[in-house]
Amino acid sequence: MGWLHNWSGLVFGWLFFLIFVTGSCGYLRHDITLWMTPELRGLADAAIPPGEAADKAASWLAANASGAEAWTISLPDEKSPALRVSWEGKSAGEQLLDPTTGRKLKTPPRETGGGDFLYRLHSDLHFVPAIVGRILVSLLGVLLLVILFSGLVAHRHILRNMFRLRRGRGWRTRLDLHNASGVLVLPFHLFVLLSGLVTVMLLLQPWGMVSVYGAGGLGAFSKEAFPQTAVAAPSHAIVPSTPMLSPLVETARTRWHVEQVGEIHVHQPGRAGMTVTVAHPIHGLLAMRKPAVTFDPVDGQVLASVDENLSPIALFHSQFFGLHVAHFAGPALRLLFFALGMVGAFMVASGLLLWTDKRWHGAKSVTTVDRLNAAVIAGLPLAIGAYFWANRLLPVSMEARAGAEADVMFAAWGAAFVVALLTPPRVAWTALFALGGAALLGAGLADIFGNPPVWKLDVLLIACGILLLSLGARVRIHGRGARIEASRTIAAPSQRPWRKRLAWSRRLRNSSTGAPRATR
Repeated sequence: MGWLHNWSGLVFGWLFFLIFVTGSCGYLRHDITLWMTPELRGLADAAIPPGEAADKAASWLAANASGAEAWTISLPDEKSPALRVSWEGKSAGEQLLDPTTGRKLKTPPRETGGGDFLYRLHSDLHFVPAIVGRILVSLLGVLLLVILFSGLVAHRHILRNMFRLRRGRGWRTRLDLHNASGVLVLPFHLFVLLSGLVTVMLLLQPWGMVSVYGAGGLGAFSKEAFPQTAVAAPSHAIVPSTPMLSPLVETARTRWHVEQVGEIHVHQPGRAGMTVTVAHPIHGLLAMRKPAVTFDPVDGQVLASVDENLSPIALFHSQFFGLHVAHFAGPALRLLFFALGMVGAFMVASGLLLWTDKRWHGAKSVTTVDRLNAAVIAGLPLAIGAYFWANRLLPVSMEARAGAEADVMFAAWGAAFVVALLTPPRVAWTALFALGGAALLGAGLADIFGNPPVWKLDVLLIACGILLLSLGARVRIHGRGARIEASRTIAAPSQRPWRKRLAWSRRLRNSSTGAPRATR
Protein backbone atom coordinates (compact mmCIF):
# COMPACT_ATOMS: atom_id res chain seq x y z
CA MET A 1 0.00 0.00 0.00
CA GLY A 2 2.83 2.37 0.80
CA TRP A 3 4.48 1.72 -2.57
CA LEU A 4 1.15 2.31 -4.38
CA HIS A 5 0.54 5.52 -2.44
CA ASN A 6 4.04 6.92 -3.03
CA TRP A 7 4.51 6.17 -6.72
CA SER A 8 0.98 6.82 -7.98
CA GLY A 9 1.02 10.09 -6.05
CA LEU A 10 4.29 11.08 -7.69
CA VAL A 11 3.39 10.11 -11.27
CA PHE A 12 0.00 11.83 -11.26
CA GLY A 13 0.55 14.36 -8.47
CA TRP A 14 1.29 17.27 -10.79
CA LEU A 15 -2.05 16.83 -12.58
CA PHE A 16 -3.80 16.43 -9.23
CA PHE A 17 -2.34 19.77 -8.13
CA LEU A 18 -3.60 21.48 -11.29
CA ILE A 19 -7.08 20.00 -10.86
CA PHE A 20 -7.32 20.93 -7.17
CA VAL A 21 -6.19 24.55 -7.69
CA THR A 22 -8.33 25.29 -10.75
CA GLY A 23 -11.30 23.39 -9.32
CA SER A 24 -11.06 25.49 -6.15
CA CYS A 25 -11.01 28.64 -8.29
CA GLY A 26 -14.19 27.33 -9.91
CA TYR A 27 -16.08 28.00 -6.67
CA LEU A 28 -15.29 31.70 -7.21
CA ARG A 29 -15.73 31.72 -10.98
CA HIS A 30 -18.53 34.33 -10.95
CA ASP A 31 -16.38 36.68 -8.86
CA ILE A 32 -13.42 36.10 -11.19
CA THR A 33 -15.58 36.82 -14.24
CA LEU A 34 -16.84 40.04 -12.67
CA TRP A 35 -13.24 40.98 -11.81
CA MET A 36 -12.26 40.45 -15.44
CA THR A 37 -15.15 42.54 -16.82
CA PRO A 38 -14.75 45.88 -15.03
CA GLU A 39 -17.11 47.48 -17.55
CA LEU A 40 -20.05 45.68 -15.86
CA ARG A 41 -19.33 46.59 -12.26
CA GLY A 42 -21.34 49.79 -12.29
CA LEU A 43 -24.46 47.79 -13.17
CA ALA A 44 -24.25 45.75 -9.97
CA ASP A 45 -25.63 48.67 -7.93
CA ALA A 46 -28.82 48.92 -9.99
CA ALA A 47 -31.76 47.19 -8.28
CA ILE A 48 -34.35 46.57 -11.01
CA PRO A 49 -37.43 44.40 -10.37
CA PRO A 50 -37.14 41.18 -12.40
CA GLY A 51 -40.49 41.69 -14.14
CA GLU A 52 -39.53 45.17 -15.30
CA ALA A 53 -36.14 43.95 -16.58
CA ALA A 54 -37.86 41.10 -18.46
CA ASP A 55 -40.27 43.50 -20.19
CA LYS A 56 -37.39 45.74 -21.29
CA ALA A 57 -35.56 42.73 -22.71
CA ALA A 58 -38.69 41.58 -24.57
CA SER A 59 -39.16 45.05 -26.07
CA TRP A 60 -35.57 45.09 -27.34
CA LEU A 61 -35.91 41.62 -28.84
CA ALA A 62 -39.22 42.49 -30.52
CA ALA A 63 -37.53 45.45 -32.19
CA ASN A 64 -34.29 43.70 -33.18
CA ALA A 65 -35.01 39.94 -33.43
CA SER A 66 -38.70 39.70 -34.33
CA GLY A 67 -38.16 36.92 -36.88
CA ALA A 68 -36.36 34.57 -34.50
CA GLU A 69 -37.80 31.19 -33.57
CA ALA A 70 -36.93 31.52 -29.87
CA TRP A 71 -35.73 34.13 -27.39
CA THR A 72 -33.76 33.56 -24.20
CA ILE A 73 -33.57 36.23 -21.50
CA SER A 74 -31.11 35.98 -18.59
CA LEU A 75 -31.94 38.45 -15.86
CA PRO A 76 -29.21 40.16 -13.80
CA ASP A 77 -27.91 38.00 -10.98
CA GLU A 78 -24.72 37.20 -9.09
CA LYS A 79 -23.26 35.66 -12.26
CA SER A 80 -23.62 38.80 -14.36
CA PRO A 81 -25.12 42.20 -13.46
CA ALA A 82 -26.06 42.81 -17.12
CA LEU A 83 -29.28 41.83 -18.88
CA ARG A 84 -28.35 39.12 -21.39
CA VAL A 85 -30.57 38.29 -24.36
CA SER A 86 -30.07 35.78 -27.17
CA TRP A 87 -32.14 34.54 -30.08
CA GLU A 88 -32.21 31.51 -32.36
CA GLY A 89 -33.45 30.91 -35.88
CA LYS A 90 -32.20 31.82 -39.33
CA SER A 91 -30.01 34.46 -37.69
CA ALA A 92 -28.78 33.78 -34.14
CA GLY A 93 -27.05 36.19 -31.82
CA GLU A 94 -26.49 37.46 -28.30
CA GLN A 95 -26.45 40.91 -26.74
CA LEU A 96 -25.85 42.47 -23.33
CA LEU A 97 -28.26 45.21 -22.27
CA ASP A 98 -28.31 47.80 -19.53
CA PRO A 99 -31.06 46.63 -17.14
CA THR A 100 -31.98 50.22 -16.20
CA THR A 101 -32.56 51.44 -19.77
CA GLY A 102 -33.10 48.26 -21.79
CA ARG A 103 -30.56 49.43 -24.38
CA LYS A 104 -27.13 48.26 -25.45
CA LEU A 105 -24.33 48.94 -23.03
CA LYS A 106 -22.46 52.16 -23.73
CA THR A 107 -19.17 50.38 -23.08
CA PRO A 108 -19.30 46.75 -24.22
CA PRO A 109 -17.46 44.39 -21.87
CA ARG A 110 -14.16 42.93 -22.98
CA GLU A 111 -14.04 39.36 -24.22
CA THR A 112 -12.62 37.12 -21.54
CA GLY A 113 -12.62 33.53 -20.40
CA GLY A 114 -13.15 34.72 -16.84
CA GLY A 115 -13.62 32.18 -14.09
CA ASP A 116 -15.30 29.75 -16.47
CA PHE A 117 -11.94 29.08 -18.16
CA LEU A 118 -10.36 27.97 -14.88
CA TYR A 119 -13.45 25.90 -14.04
CA ARG A 120 -13.34 24.16 -17.43
CA LEU A 121 -9.59 23.64 -17.11
CA HIS A 122 -10.09 21.44 -14.05
CA SER A 123 -12.54 19.16 -15.89
CA ASP A 124 -11.47 19.30 -19.55
CA LEU A 125 -7.72 20.14 -19.23
CA HIS A 126 -7.99 22.57 -22.20
CA PHE A 127 -4.89 21.30 -24.01
CA VAL A 128 -6.58 18.07 -25.19
CA PRO A 129 -10.00 17.46 -26.81
CA ALA A 130 -12.76 18.01 -24.25
CA ILE A 131 -14.00 14.41 -24.23
CA VAL A 132 -10.45 13.08 -23.84
CA GLY A 133 -9.75 15.49 -21.00
CA ARG A 134 -12.97 14.57 -19.24
CA ILE A 135 -12.22 10.86 -19.45
CA LEU A 136 -8.67 11.45 -18.20
CA VAL A 137 -9.85 13.58 -15.26
CA SER A 138 -12.48 10.95 -14.40
CA LEU A 139 -9.87 8.20 -14.32
CA LEU A 140 -7.64 10.42 -12.20
CA GLY A 141 -10.55 10.87 -9.79
CA VAL A 142 -10.84 7.10 -9.40
CA LEU A 143 -7.07 6.88 -8.88
CA LEU A 144 -7.18 9.63 -6.27
CA LEU A 145 -9.70 7.62 -4.28
CA VAL A 146 -7.25 4.71 -4.35
CA ILE A 147 -4.40 6.99 -3.25
CA LEU A 148 -6.43 8.45 -0.37
CA PHE A 149 -7.41 5.05 1.03
CA SER A 150 -3.98 3.53 0.44
CA GLY A 151 -2.52 6.44 2.39
CA LEU A 152 -4.85 5.70 5.29
CA VAL A 153 -3.78 2.05 5.24
CA ALA A 154 -0.06 2.83 4.84
CA HIS A 155 -0.04 5.12 7.90
CA ARG A 156 -1.08 2.64 10.57
CA HIS A 157 -1.29 5.24 13.33
CA ILE A 158 -2.89 7.94 11.21
CA LEU A 159 -5.75 8.62 13.63
CA ARG A 160 -3.48 8.70 16.68
CA ASN A 161 -1.07 11.10 14.96
CA MET A 162 -3.73 13.16 13.22
CA PHE A 163 -3.29 16.19 15.49
CA ARG A 164 0.48 15.86 15.97
CA LEU A 165 2.70 18.57 14.52
CA ARG A 166 6.47 18.36 15.03
CA ARG A 167 7.60 21.89 14.29
CA GLY A 168 11.04 22.59 12.91
CA ARG A 169 11.75 18.93 12.14
CA GLY A 170 12.22 19.15 8.35
CA TRP A 171 10.51 16.36 6.44
CA ARG A 172 8.76 15.13 9.61
CA THR A 173 6.96 18.47 9.87
CA ARG A 174 5.84 18.16 6.25
CA LEU A 175 4.72 14.59 6.93
CA ASP A 176 2.54 15.74 9.84
CA LEU A 177 1.04 18.51 7.71
CA HIS A 178 0.46 16.09 4.84
CA ASN A 179 -1.34 13.65 7.15
CA ALA A 180 -3.46 16.36 8.75
CA SER A 181 -4.49 17.93 5.43
CA GLY A 182 -5.45 14.51 4.10
CA VAL A 183 -7.39 13.21 7.11
CA LEU A 184 -9.01 16.29 8.63
CA VAL A 185 -10.47 17.34 5.25
CA LEU A 186 -11.12 13.77 4.08
CA PRO A 187 -14.94 14.17 4.15
CA PHE A 188 -14.68 17.12 1.77
CA HIS A 189 -12.29 15.25 -0.53
CA LEU A 190 -14.67 12.28 -0.69
CA PHE A 191 -17.69 14.51 -1.24
CA VAL A 192 -16.02 16.30 -4.17
CA LEU A 193 -14.56 13.15 -5.72
CA LEU A 194 -17.69 11.00 -5.49
CA SER A 195 -20.04 13.75 -6.68
CA GLY A 196 -17.71 14.50 -9.58
CA LEU A 197 -17.57 10.84 -10.58
CA VAL A 198 -21.36 10.58 -10.50
CA THR A 199 -21.62 13.44 -13.01
CA VAL A 200 -19.64 11.37 -15.53
CA MET A 201 -20.96 7.94 -14.54
CA LEU A 202 -22.24 7.16 -18.05
CA LEU A 203 -18.86 8.12 -19.48
CA LEU A 204 -16.99 5.77 -17.14
CA GLN A 205 -19.46 2.88 -17.00
CA PRO A 206 -21.82 2.85 -19.99
CA TRP A 207 -22.23 -0.95 -20.01
CA GLY A 208 -25.44 -1.06 -17.99
CA MET A 209 -27.11 1.40 -20.36
CA VAL A 210 -25.77 -0.46 -23.40
CA SER A 211 -27.02 -3.83 -22.13
CA VAL A 212 -30.58 -2.48 -21.73
CA TYR A 213 -30.92 0.07 -24.53
CA GLY A 214 -28.38 -1.19 -27.04
CA ALA A 215 -25.20 0.36 -28.43
CA GLY A 216 -27.01 3.44 -29.75
CA GLY A 217 -29.51 3.76 -26.94
CA LEU A 218 -28.27 6.97 -25.35
CA GLY A 219 -31.22 8.91 -26.73
CA ALA A 220 -33.78 6.41 -25.44
CA PHE A 221 -32.08 6.30 -22.05
CA SER A 222 -32.05 10.11 -21.81
CA LYS A 223 -35.74 10.35 -22.66
CA GLU A 224 -36.64 7.86 -19.94
CA ALA A 225 -34.23 9.10 -17.27
CA PHE A 226 -34.65 12.82 -17.97
CA PRO A 227 -38.20 13.13 -19.33
CA GLN A 228 -39.40 16.32 -21.03
CA THR A 229 -42.87 17.57 -20.26
CA ALA A 230 -45.03 17.83 -23.36
CA VAL A 231 -46.65 21.25 -23.88
CA ALA A 232 -49.77 21.74 -25.96
CA ALA A 233 -49.31 24.92 -27.98
CA PRO A 234 -52.15 27.44 -27.43
CA SER A 235 -54.20 28.60 -30.40
CA HIS A 236 -55.14 32.30 -30.38
CA ALA A 237 -56.25 34.32 -33.35
CA ILE A 238 -54.46 37.44 -32.16
CA VAL A 239 -51.02 37.21 -30.54
CA PRO A 240 -49.08 40.27 -29.30
CA SER A 241 -45.73 40.91 -30.98
CA THR A 242 -44.22 41.83 -27.61
CA PRO A 243 -45.35 39.52 -24.78
CA MET A 244 -45.92 41.04 -21.35
CA LEU A 245 -43.57 39.05 -19.18
CA SER A 246 -43.84 40.85 -15.83
CA PRO A 247 -47.17 39.17 -14.77
CA LEU A 248 -45.74 35.75 -15.64
CA VAL A 249 -42.55 36.47 -13.70
CA GLU A 250 -44.57 37.55 -10.64
CA THR A 251 -46.67 34.38 -10.86
CA ALA A 252 -43.51 32.23 -10.93
CA ARG A 253 -41.99 34.13 -8.01
CA THR A 254 -45.14 33.62 -5.95
CA ARG A 255 -45.24 29.95 -6.87
CA TRP A 256 -41.66 29.31 -5.71
CA HIS A 257 -41.44 31.98 -2.95
CA VAL A 258 -38.26 33.48 -4.41
CA GLU A 259 -37.14 37.05 -5.10
CA GLN A 260 -35.54 36.32 -8.48
CA VAL A 261 -36.22 33.97 -11.38
CA GLY A 262 -33.86 32.23 -13.76
CA GLU A 263 -33.86 32.23 -17.53
CA ILE A 264 -36.96 33.08 -19.54
CA HIS A 265 -37.53 31.25 -22.83
CA VAL A 266 -40.01 32.57 -25.39
CA HIS A 267 -40.90 30.09 -28.15
CA GLN A 268 -42.40 31.26 -31.44
CA PRO A 269 -42.41 34.95 -30.36
CA GLY A 270 -45.12 37.07 -31.98
CA ARG A 271 -46.73 34.07 -33.74
CA ALA A 272 -49.51 31.62 -33.12
CA GLY A 273 -48.48 28.99 -30.60
CA MET A 274 -46.25 31.37 -28.61
CA THR A 275 -45.32 30.07 -25.13
CA VAL A 276 -43.20 31.47 -22.31
CA THR A 277 -41.18 29.22 -19.96
CA VAL A 278 -39.86 30.73 -16.72
CA ALA A 279 -37.16 28.74 -14.90
CA HIS A 280 -36.30 28.68 -11.21
CA PRO A 281 -33.03 30.46 -10.35
CA ILE A 282 -30.14 28.02 -10.11
CA HIS A 283 -28.65 29.54 -6.94
CA GLY A 284 -30.13 28.13 -3.77
CA LEU A 285 -30.97 24.79 -5.39
CA LEU A 286 -29.23 21.54 -4.54
CA ALA A 287 -30.24 19.81 -7.77
CA MET A 288 -28.98 20.94 -11.15
CA ARG A 289 -32.33 20.28 -12.84
CA LYS A 290 -34.35 23.45 -12.27
CA PRO A 291 -38.11 23.62 -11.82
CA ALA A 292 -39.83 25.57 -14.62
CA VAL A 293 -43.31 26.75 -15.53
CA THR A 294 -44.66 27.20 -19.07
CA PHE A 295 -47.31 29.89 -19.61
CA ASP A 296 -49.70 30.99 -22.31
CA PRO A 297 -48.60 34.64 -22.59
CA VAL A 298 -52.01 35.80 -23.85
CA ASP A 299 -54.14 34.81 -20.85
CA GLY A 300 -51.43 33.80 -18.33
CA GLN A 301 -52.66 30.23 -18.03
CA VAL A 302 -50.18 27.60 -16.81
CA LEU A 303 -49.68 25.05 -19.58
CA ALA A 304 -47.10 22.79 -17.93
CA SER A 305 -44.72 22.65 -15.01
CA VAL A 306 -41.50 20.79 -14.37
CA ASP A 307 -40.99 20.43 -10.64
CA GLU A 308 -39.29 17.75 -8.58
CA ASN A 309 -41.25 14.82 -10.04
CA LEU A 310 -38.17 13.20 -11.54
CA SER A 311 -37.20 9.60 -12.02
CA PRO A 312 -34.91 8.22 -9.29
CA ILE A 313 -31.86 8.12 -11.59
CA ALA A 314 -32.51 11.68 -12.80
CA LEU A 315 -32.91 12.95 -9.23
CA PHE A 316 -29.77 11.09 -8.09
CA HIS A 317 -27.68 12.48 -10.94
CA SER A 318 -29.08 16.00 -10.63
CA GLN A 319 -28.48 16.27 -6.89
CA PHE A 320 -24.95 14.89 -7.00
CA PHE A 321 -24.14 17.20 -9.91
CA GLY A 322 -25.48 20.10 -7.84
CA LEU A 323 -23.34 19.04 -4.89
CA HIS A 324 -20.23 19.12 -7.06
CA VAL A 325 -20.73 22.57 -8.59
CA ALA A 326 -22.23 24.00 -5.34
CA HIS A 327 -24.80 26.35 -6.88
CA PHE A 328 -26.67 26.05 -3.57
CA ALA A 329 -23.82 27.70 -1.65
CA GLY A 330 -23.83 31.33 -0.65
CA PRO A 331 -20.76 33.61 -0.74
CA ALA A 332 -19.42 32.50 2.67
CA LEU A 333 -19.85 28.80 1.93
CA ARG A 334 -18.16 29.23 -1.45
CA LEU A 335 -15.17 30.81 0.27
CA LEU A 336 -15.09 27.84 2.66
CA PHE A 337 -15.19 25.38 -0.25
CA PHE A 338 -12.38 27.32 -1.92
CA ALA A 339 -10.27 27.10 1.24
CA LEU A 340 -10.95 23.37 1.62
CA GLY A 341 -10.04 22.79 -2.02
CA MET A 342 -6.75 24.62 -1.52
CA VAL A 343 -6.09 22.39 1.51
CA GLY A 344 -6.38 19.50 -0.94
CA ALA A 345 -3.86 21.21 -3.21
CA PHE A 346 -1.55 21.58 -0.20
CA MET A 347 -1.97 17.88 0.56
CA VAL A 348 -0.80 17.02 -2.96
CA ALA A 349 2.08 19.52 -2.88
CA SER A 350 3.34 18.33 0.52
CA GLY A 351 3.19 14.73 -0.71
CA LEU A 352 5.32 15.60 -3.75
CA LEU A 353 7.86 17.35 -1.52
CA LEU A 354 7.96 14.39 0.86
CA TRP A 355 8.87 12.08 -2.01
CA THR A 356 12.00 14.10 -2.76
CA ASP A 357 12.82 14.78 0.91
CA LYS A 358 12.98 11.08 1.76
CA ARG A 359 15.24 10.32 -1.22
CA TRP A 360 17.52 13.35 -1.09
CA HIS A 361 20.96 11.82 -1.58
CA GLY A 362 22.11 13.98 -4.48
CA ALA A 363 20.71 11.62 -7.13
CA LYS A 364 20.11 13.31 -10.46
CA SER A 365 16.65 11.78 -10.82
CA VAL A 366 15.52 13.16 -7.45
CA THR A 367 16.88 16.60 -8.38
CA THR A 368 14.89 16.48 -11.62
CA VAL A 369 11.72 15.64 -9.70
CA ASP A 370 12.41 18.55 -7.35
CA ARG A 371 12.78 20.88 -10.33
CA LEU A 372 9.47 19.66 -11.75
CA ASN A 373 7.87 20.17 -8.35
CA ALA A 374 9.05 23.76 -8.39
CA ALA A 375 7.69 24.29 -11.92
CA VAL A 376 4.24 22.97 -10.96
CA ILE A 377 3.79 24.01 -7.32
CA ALA A 378 5.39 27.46 -7.61
CA GLY A 379 4.82 27.92 -11.35
CA LEU A 380 1.04 27.45 -11.45
CA PRO A 381 0.32 30.47 -9.17
CA LEU A 382 2.60 32.51 -11.44
CA ALA A 383 0.62 31.32 -14.49
CA ILE A 384 -2.69 32.26 -12.85
CA GLY A 385 -1.27 35.66 -11.97
CA ALA A 386 -0.23 36.10 -15.60
CA TYR A 387 -3.80 35.19 -16.63
CA PHE A 388 -5.16 38.02 -14.46
CA TRP A 389 -2.62 40.49 -15.83
CA ALA A 390 -3.33 39.44 -19.43
CA ASN A 391 -6.95 40.41 -18.83
CA ARG A 392 -5.80 43.91 -17.95
CA LEU A 393 -2.99 44.45 -20.47
CA LEU A 394 -4.27 42.90 -23.71
CA PRO A 395 -6.11 45.33 -26.02
CA VAL A 396 -9.82 45.43 -25.19
CA SER A 397 -10.85 45.23 -28.87
CA MET A 398 -8.51 42.34 -29.65
CA GLU A 399 -10.02 39.45 -31.62
CA ALA A 400 -10.06 36.02 -29.95
CA ARG A 401 -9.10 37.78 -26.75
CA ALA A 402 -10.25 34.99 -24.42
CA GLY A 403 -7.97 32.53 -26.21
CA ALA A 404 -5.09 34.98 -26.00
CA GLU A 405 -5.53 35.21 -22.20
CA ALA A 406 -5.27 31.43 -21.98
CA ASP A 407 -2.20 31.47 -24.23
CA VAL A 408 -0.50 33.99 -21.94
CA MET A 409 -1.22 31.78 -18.94
CA PHE A 410 0.28 28.67 -20.52
CA ALA A 411 3.23 30.67 -21.88
CA ALA A 412 3.99 31.90 -18.36
CA TRP A 413 3.72 28.36 -17.02
CA GLY A 414 6.04 27.12 -19.78
CA ALA A 415 8.54 29.82 -18.82
CA ALA A 416 8.33 28.57 -15.23
CA PHE A 417 9.32 25.08 -16.42
CA VAL A 418 12.29 26.55 -18.30
CA VAL A 419 13.44 28.47 -15.20
CA ALA A 420 13.04 25.39 -13.00
CA LEU A 421 14.99 23.11 -15.35
CA LEU A 422 17.84 25.54 -16.10
CA THR A 423 18.54 26.99 -12.65
CA PRO A 424 19.48 25.42 -9.29
CA PRO A 425 16.41 24.21 -7.38
CA ARG A 426 16.83 26.75 -4.58
CA VAL A 427 16.96 29.62 -7.10
CA ALA A 428 13.97 28.22 -9.01
CA TRP A 429 11.79 27.88 -5.91
CA THR A 430 12.70 31.38 -4.70
CA ALA A 431 12.24 33.10 -8.05
CA LEU A 432 8.96 31.42 -8.97
CA PHE A 433 7.39 32.00 -5.56
CA ALA A 434 8.50 35.64 -5.66
CA LEU A 435 7.22 36.23 -9.19
CA GLY A 436 3.91 34.49 -8.52
CA GLY A 437 3.40 36.41 -5.29
CA ALA A 438 4.23 39.73 -6.95
CA ALA A 439 1.81 38.99 -9.82
CA LEU A 440 -1.13 38.14 -7.55
CA LEU A 441 -0.40 40.93 -5.07
CA GLY A 442 -0.04 43.47 -7.87
CA ALA A 443 -3.28 42.35 -9.54
CA GLY A 444 -5.24 42.77 -6.31
CA LEU A 445 -3.77 46.19 -5.52
CA ALA A 446 -4.17 47.44 -9.09
CA ASP A 447 -7.84 46.52 -9.09
CA ILE A 448 -8.51 48.22 -5.76
CA PHE A 449 -6.98 51.51 -6.88
CA GLY A 450 -8.09 51.40 -10.51
CA ASN A 451 -11.72 50.20 -10.56
CA PRO A 452 -14.75 49.79 -8.32
CA PRO A 453 -13.22 46.85 -6.45
CA VAL A 454 -14.47 43.30 -6.13
CA TRP A 455 -13.45 43.24 -2.49
CA LYS A 456 -13.72 39.52 -1.84
CA LEU A 457 -11.48 38.57 -4.74
CA ASP A 458 -9.08 41.50 -4.31
CA VAL A 459 -8.44 40.66 -0.67
CA LEU A 460 -7.97 37.01 -1.60
CA LEU A 461 -5.45 37.91 -4.33
CA ILE A 462 -3.50 40.11 -1.93
CA ALA A 463 -3.46 37.42 0.77
CA CYS A 464 -2.28 34.75 -1.69
CA GLY A 465 0.40 37.12 -3.02
CA ILE A 466 1.74 37.82 0.48
CA LEU A 467 1.74 34.08 1.27
CA LEU A 468 3.76 33.27 -1.86
CA LEU A 469 6.23 36.08 -1.18
CA SER A 470 6.75 34.80 2.36
CA LEU A 471 7.33 31.27 1.04
CA GLY A 472 9.90 32.62 -1.41
CA ALA A 473 11.69 34.49 1.37
CA ARG A 474 11.69 31.39 3.56
CA VAL A 475 13.21 29.24 0.83
CA ARG A 476 15.84 31.90 0.18
CA ILE A 477 16.80 32.15 3.86
CA HIS A 478 16.64 28.49 4.91
CA GLY A 479 17.49 26.95 1.57
CA ARG A 480 17.67 23.19 1.58
CA GLY A 481 19.03 22.78 5.10
CA ALA A 482 16.00 20.87 6.31
CA ARG A 483 16.24 18.44 3.39
CA ILE A 484 19.96 17.86 3.89
CA GLU A 485 19.31 17.16 7.55
CA ALA A 486 16.54 14.78 6.56
CA SER A 487 18.89 12.92 4.23
CA ARG A 488 21.36 12.49 7.06
CA THR A 489 18.65 11.28 9.41
CA ILE A 490 17.29 8.57 7.13
CA ALA A 491 20.51 7.65 5.35
CA ALA A 492 21.15 3.95 4.81
CA PRO A 493 23.55 2.18 7.21
CA SER A 494 26.18 1.79 4.46
CA GLN A 495 26.46 5.61 4.29
CA ARG A 496 27.26 6.04 8.00
CA PRO A 497 30.59 5.69 9.83
CA TRP A 498 31.38 2.13 10.98
CA ARG A 499 30.87 2.94 14.68
CA LYS A 500 27.36 4.30 13.96
CA ARG A 501 26.61 1.28 11.77
CA LEU A 502 27.60 -1.04 14.60
CA ALA A 503 25.43 0.84 17.11
CA TRP A 504 22.55 0.88 14.65
CA SER A 505 22.74 -2.92 14.08
CA ARG A 506 23.01 -3.56 17.86
CA ARG A 507 19.88 -1.48 18.54
CA LEU A 508 18.05 -3.31 15.77
CA ARG A 509 19.07 -6.73 17.16
CA ASN A 510 18.08 -5.80 20.71
CA SER A 511 14.71 -4.45 19.62
CA SER A 512 13.93 -7.63 17.65
CA THR A 513 15.00 -10.07 20.42
CA GLY A 514 13.67 -8.10 23.36
CA ALA A 515 17.13 -8.08 25.05
CA PRO A 516 17.95 -5.10 27.27
CA ARG A 517 20.02 -2.37 25.64
CA ALA A 518 23.70 -2.44 26.55
CA THR A 519 24.90 0.42 28.73
CA ARG A 520 28.37 1.66 29.37
